[in-house]
Amino acid sequence: YSLTDGELLSVVATEDLTQLDKINATLARRTFEESGNYKVSGLTLSDKQQNDTNYIYITLGAGKAYVRGYEVNKDTDYTVRLERANDLRNIENEPKTYRDGTNRYILNNNYVNSIKKVVGIIQVTQNITRGLIAGGVDYLPLSPTVEIVEITQGGTTYTRGVDFQLLNDGVDWSIGSKAPEVGTSYSCTWTYNKTLVKDVDYRLDYSEDKYNGFIVFLNGDKPVSGTQFTINYDFKLCRWDVIALDMAGNVLDIK
Repeated sequence: YSLTDGELLSVVATEDLTQLDKINATLARRTFEESGNYKVSGLTLSDKQQNDTNYIYITLGAGKAYVRGYEVNKDTDYTVRLERANDLRNIENEPKTYRDGTNRYILNNNYVNSIKKVVGIIQVTQNITRGLIAGGVDYLPLSPTVEIVEITQGGTTYTRGVDFQLLNDGVDWSIGSKAPEVGTSYSCTWTYNKTLVKDVDYRLDYSEDKYNGFIVFLNGDKPVSGTQFTINYDFKLCRWDVIALDMAGNVLDIK
């Protein structure tokens, strides 16, 4: 009898193997050449409904087979321990389009492990102080800037492309003759690319489907409606294993 951790692995006939070695080898070779490897009975696989952090367990039922021409008997069920599939694949810049009122977006791959990075176009309005150089540039505190949407001061609205332009993440006043007085504050609305903050701006959610992961936007910053945001994440790869026997009755897990 061959046992592993107290479980019966295989049964070998009790004849004098030394005397019958050559005969058995010849018979095994002929059997293998004529029929290959084959199962006679049993040897079914079933889920043992048992798992832990690193492994899942399946049952190989009792049965009989011929491997390389040698008879292999498994008289009892045998527990096979399989390592969990922990290989990951990275996804870079998966694009989604944000729509007002929709804060859940399904990711393209199942079994998402973690979201690494989310970048979206955010709109912000802040008071900016006009620099001390006439016709100079007032650099915006949040960048990289995508677009300057609006600039106002009191009842005056300044025109993009006439009074100002975007230059190097700042408001360039050199192109026009109308601008806020130096040292005064004006209201500027602009959009910029922001790397969103996990658990503040978004989170990964599996509450609806244990296979499909969603990115959910929270009460922090959200992308501008109609603009594209991108997601970097990794997900778990599924794995097909082959469970096999060798001619000694050893159970093999071929990943």
